[in-house]
Amino acid sequence: MITTEEAFEELSAKVLGIQMLVGALPQLEFPYYKLNPRSVHDCAQLCDSTPYPMALVQGITQPILEQHMREFNNRYDSPTEHAYLAVCNSPSQFIIAGVTLAVAKFAAYLCSHSALDDEDQSRVPYSKREPVIRITYLQISSPYHCVLLSKFVDPIYNIVQEKQWMLKASDMQVCVRACNDGHDIRSEEDITKYLLQSMCVLLVNWPQVVAAPDVTHMVDFGPGGFDGFGRLAFKNVEGHGIPVICAGALLPRSTNSSLGSKADLYQHKMTDVITAPNWLTEYGPRLVRTAHDDKVHIDTRMHRVLGMPTVMVAGMTPTTANEQFVAAVNNAGYHAELAGGGMHSEREMVDKLQTLSESIGPGLGITLNCIYVSPQQWAFQFPALLRMRNEGFPIAGLCIGGVPSLDQALEIIDSLRAAGIRHVSFKPSTAESIRHVVQVAQASRGFPIVLQWTGGRSGGHHSFEDFHQPILETYAAIRACDNIALVAGSGFGDAEGSLPYVTGDWSIAYGRAPMPFDGILLGSRVMVAQEAGTSPAVKQLIVTTAELPDVEWDQTYDGAYNGVATITTEYGELNHMLAIRGAMFIREMYDTILNHPRDQHESLLLARKDEIISRLNNDYMRPWFGRKTDGRVVDLEEMTYTEVISRAVDLMYIKHQRQWTHESQRRIVVDFVERCESRMSRNVLGVLILTIHEGIDPTGYADLVRNVYPEAATTILLSEDAEFFKMLCKRRGQKPPMFVVDLGKDFGLLMQKDSIWQSENLDAVVDQDPQRVGIQQGSVAVRYSTVVDEPVKTILDSIYHKHIAALTERLYDGDESRIPVVEYLGADPVAVDLPDSVTVRSSDTERVFVLPENTDQLPDTEVWLQALAGPHKSWLQAWLTAPVVLQGTKYAENKIQRLLRPRPGRTVTIRMIDDIPLTLKVVGASGKLEFRLEHSCDVITQSVIQPAVGRIATLRQTFIYTPASISMPIAHLEEHDAECIRRFGAETWVDNSDKEMEFQD
Repeated sequence: MITTEEAFEELSAKVLGIQMLVGALPQLEFPYYKLNPRSVHDCAQLCDSTPYPMALVQGITQPILEQHMREFNNRYDSPTEHAYLAVCNSPSQFIIAGVTLAVAKFAAYLCSHSALDDEDQSRVPYSKREPVIRITYLQISSPYHCVLLSKFVDPIYNIVQEKQWMLKASDMQVCVRACNDGHDIRSEEDITKYLLQSMCVLLVNWPQVVAAPDVTHMVDFGPGGFDGFGRLAFKNVEGHGIPVICAGALLPRSTNSSLGSKADLYQHKMTDVITAPNWLTEYGPRLVRTAHDDKVHIDTRMHRVLGMPTVMVAGMTPTTANEQFVAAVNNAGYHAELAGGGMHSEREMVDKLQTLSESIGPGLGITLNCIYVSPQQWAFQFPALLRMRNEGFPIAGLCIGGVPSLDQALEIIDSLRAAGIRHVSFKPSTAESIRHVVQVAQASRGFPIVLQWTGGRSGGHHSFEDFHQPILETYAAIRACDNIALVAGSGFGDAEGSLPYVTGDWSIAYGRAPMPFDGILLGSRVMVAQEAGTSPAVKQLIVTTAELPDVEWDQTYDGAYNGVATITTEYGELNHMLAIRGAMFIREMYDTILNHPRDQHESLLLARKDEIISRLNNDYMRPWFGRKTDGRVVDLEEMTYTEVISRAVDLMYIKHQRQWTHESQRRIVVDFVERCESRMSRNVLGVLILTIHEGIDPTGYADLVRNVYPEAATTILLSEDAEFFKMLCKRRGQKPPMFVVDLGKDFGLLMQKDSIWQSENLDAVVDQDPQRVGIQQGSVAVRYSTVVDEPVKTILDSIYHKHIAALTERLYDGDESRIPVVEYLGADPVAVDLPDSVTVRSSDTERVFVLPENTDQLPDTEVWLQALAGPHKSWLQAWLTAPVVLQGTKYAENKIQRLLRPRPGRTVTIRMIDDIPLTLKVVGASGKLEFRLEHSCDVITQSVIQPAVGRIATLRQTFIYTPASISMPIAHLEEHDAECIRRFGAETWVDNSDKEMEFQD
């Protein structure tokens, strides 16, 4: 034990002597020498510095580095020709060691397996990408921390013994962690020898060392300031709630606010010392029990933003383009997005939103999923959404497929905020686009944003990205934004597989702190639900598809794998589909033709014309249009007018349903019949087209034309009429027709556009063959769909309730009685300080607020309302903070915030029992009662009192407090409301309200 200055000097001499030996003796065996110019040139492509025996390697994971090292070392027999892993600084930063020439050769070997910094690998599947490796040589003259120096341990140890420089573990008063595995080195039998082995031979594993339990703070006493060991240590403990203080930095700086400085060491209070976020504590799921119904809920940002549980159904065409299915999910108590991909006109969109608003329960909101990358749809959907919200429709949110530019995103958010829409969702596809969403969130002035992350394994449209790596890279940045709710999707279908993403356990396997998501989303899993519009035969195909393990899902990039394949869509994006005949035909067309430049498509198609037409007719949902009455396959230009009409009706009109596949497709036929009439008739009155409009069965269109114009049955289409028909098929704003009309440059678009809705209407498909259609399905999630027609509520409940049960066991040892009780789910009340100009008197049963007479001394409105709401969740807190109230099925302005705004001389008195407000009374500067709220059994009576001519006019309105409705807790009962408002106006402004005629006037 060191107790005197002399003892300290003696120990220091021993330590310096040992360090001198460790530095000097290896030089005898491994003297530093410069490589010849050619050897230097071999590695100059990768690093700019001169080779040394040790080098820093960044941008590669340990398993891949060790694999490369094994392959490299297997080429050589001598240990001096091998490279060794010496130090693990972090999961992607290492130091290698060896003889200088061996290290230089290994650097060149790594160079051959590295991508360039500016190389675009965004269209390469993540598992097939080359890492971007960066190598920097360290100016160290010997290869420490590897077996090459093992021969020096004993000679150095012998000298240490001779010099009597031996160290004793008993002299160590505090725990010192071993650099290889983090154990307490005081347990070593011979601590001197162990330290020699540690410096010369043993691997340094910093992530394992700093992961030692019971660490609350880390202090870096090195000279590197913010660029020293502290920064490295912070990356290893990030998210664990362990602050890192860099004692070499005198003062904090804003660009490194995550690291502390020497100033933190001199703080008098621990609360003033820099803190670091603990992701699990701050963002992990909490359980709460709501007092009004005694139900247990998972409380996360997602639940608070959406007002629904932490399991949702994402927007996906065609499943959630069905408003009745979305209503079923909403009424089951879960959030679902209405997919805008199936809406081809504003009228269609308005009708769907109207139907949905009438089908969902009071207080529930609608979120529309819009495809931003489709300019035609965005151009009418977004303005219509804003207009309908302004009309009071219960539109709560917007999900944007894609991520707009910063300026455009902020413009969209400003429009949403102005319209009263409460949240927006983005679906980034890469780590870079996640960072872009973070940038939008930072600039959005706190607007709630839901970041939906699905990666490359999701059903339907997906990316080339790994599911986990982009989140590992960006999680800290995401969590630095208080207004982002992070939702995970893809590959989910049960509670067990999705629970680690809710708890954050998934990231532990990557050597990182727990990274909890705020909830999960489902897509593919609900396509087999009872309420889903998926055709029965398609549901059966889904449940019979082989499961695909998570580690193998990216095999679908190369073709069909266990029943799933990646298809390229008309947008050039990737799409996971069941690997059935129709989907594999699309893939073949893309691989062999459509991936070539567009101007080459026609020649490539015509070279295989007969084969492609045969495949269309036998395997695909959209057959070749050209066909004669006798069944012969021909081109459009070889058909007669009546053959075109008959064929079009046959492919777009479902006879046994007596309806068109879409109303816009009827328009195609009607317009062509009109063209035929203008070609055949000398009568300009248009008798035939008027007759068609009178409701003739479409199957009789061709016969009608033939009867009126017999030559239409024998006349081959004129070339301009053939082009006119093709133009009708490509017309914007309509559903694409159910056939392919030519093999021109638009073949890929006509073949694929809007090609997934048929899975919900096999009657519109040739032979009603499910193998012809496109069936979107997640490559991993498909394993969970084993039963058809299970109610969607059962599917969602089974996941959510099992999550609750697992969290109850995890957080409370299964004891539900320990779960805290809350009034409702939502943000906790914010503590505010009113200015001194406001007089506040408080007791157990009453709070009184007196506002100043001077207008300039009035408090900020938001602060004032928060003060009135009080420190506890209650009906008053809910009402004063709700942006809107429910009026029937529509949203209306929450006028309470205007009625209670601060006015000079007002006195507000709130009476309470057990901290719960019972009444609120407002007395004006004149001393007269102006406003009163009374609460009883969740019924709130609001009275506005106004002096009138010879009397006191009072407007009484009734509201209902519904704590179960997180996003819409206050509903206005409108019965007799309009009459009360008219009478109040009459009493206030005139003295004849008792006279019937004048009052009605």
